[in-house]
Amino acid sequence: MRKRTLLLFVILLHCGAALSKSPIYKKILPNGLTVLVYPEERFSKVSMQLWYGVGSKDEEEGQKGIAHYIEHTVFKGTTDKGLGLTEADIPLLTHKLAGDCNAMTSYDNTVYLFNVPKCHWKLVFPVMADCMRNCSFKQDLINSELKAVLQELKRGKDNYKNYLVTEMAQKMFAGHPYSYPIIGYKKDLCSVSQEGILNFYHKHYIPNNAALVVVGDVTPKDVFQEAENAFGKIAADLSYQRGENSVNFDVPDKNEEMILYRDVKQPVLCIGFK
Repeated sequence: MRKRTLLLFVILLHCGAALSKSPIYKKILPNGLTVLVYPEERFSKVSMQLWYGVGSKDEEEGQKGIAHYIEHTVFKGTTDKGLGLTEADIPLLTHKLAGDCNAMTSYDNTVYLFNVPKCHWKLVFPVMADCMRNCSFKQDLINSELKAVLQELKRGKDNYKNYLVTEMAQKMFAGHPYSYPIIGYKKDLCSVSQEGILNFYHKHYIPNNAALVVVGDVTPKDVFQEAENAFGKIAADLSYQRGENSVNFDVPDKNEEMILYRDVKQPVLCIGFK
């Protein structure tokens, strides 16, 4: 959690640190959810990001790409145990609030973010909390999203620079989960099941594996109270542990060169160092 918190600080302050000397406020709720607040009264919108400590690194053999697949389907609706949202509700709500929402997946984290005018930010927390435990992952929506994910996979291969970086990572981190592409493999994506998605989701989407980051014209006291109201009843999984992975640096490294031939007008060179 400390490493992820440091990463959040770097990301949040990269653009905003020069604007204000306001400190970052931190509180850990009883269920383990870390809440970070960066007050900045000159921002017209409030940015809210929910970081989960799970990414492609946590996938098992045969399920490469499931973390990213879940990111695509979290906004597809929730069960009646929560708000009972439908596929269209979250985008429609965000539009009505004059905001935007998005998500992203990396090797180590999955992030869901909302940006709304400061008068509406309190309406977003219940939606984020609902998506933490109550996503429905209906089979028909899982099936319909497969086409979008496979299209993204194809675009990634057509982007020769990104494809070169992916191939380079496979060589640099051979035997480590970083060697697998975040988006996964077509054969694994086509075999994704509702049961597999639910198991992965319920295992990793828990408050003690998450950090809520809020930046904007807010007071830490209000954010901490609203976070407690929205997320406080979600139980922690005290037995949760992320898998440990390491690169064997005892094995002498050797220089390797890789050339991918494509019909492009501008050649690309990438150099990577461990």
